[in-house]
Amino acid sequence: MGECEICGARLDCECRARIDGVVFSVCRSCAKMGQEIVISTVCRPRPKPARELVDDSSLVDSFGAMIKAEREKRGLSREQLAAAIGETASVIKRAEHGLQPGDKSVRKLEKLLGVRLLESATGFASSATEKRTPLTLGDVAEVRQRKRETC
Repeated sequence: MGECEICGARLDCECRARIDGVVFSVCRSCAKMGQEIVISTVCRPRPKPARELVDDSSLVDSFGAMIKAEREKRGLSREQLAAAIGETASVIKRAEHGLQPGDKSVRKLEKLLGVRLLESATGFASSATEKRTPLTLGDVAEVRQRKRETC
């Protein structure tokens, strides 16, 4: 929105006040210094920042299709799945269409559906129950060795 012209605080809604005959855009606390001018617009809360995964994991490429397939396999509607993880049906719908849900939602879906939706930065699936330890050179060597054995 902007900043209060008196104290410089970030404005969460449009508020104007007449102070010593001059109209200012002010915060709620500075509006008390003068006569508040009522504006017909409704205050809106600040938009939430974009959701990001907390750790160094990323969603697998086909996470939306995986969620939909597992949901249908279990015979659940979007509403039923959403209720089971404590979310809304729109969160499930957006996830199925490829929009990234929040970290907590992803972990709940992994646990309920029994699928791995997250992969670590090294490209291997991650689980919410695994303990996170720093990656060492020995770990990298093990991964490379396993890759060579499978190829």
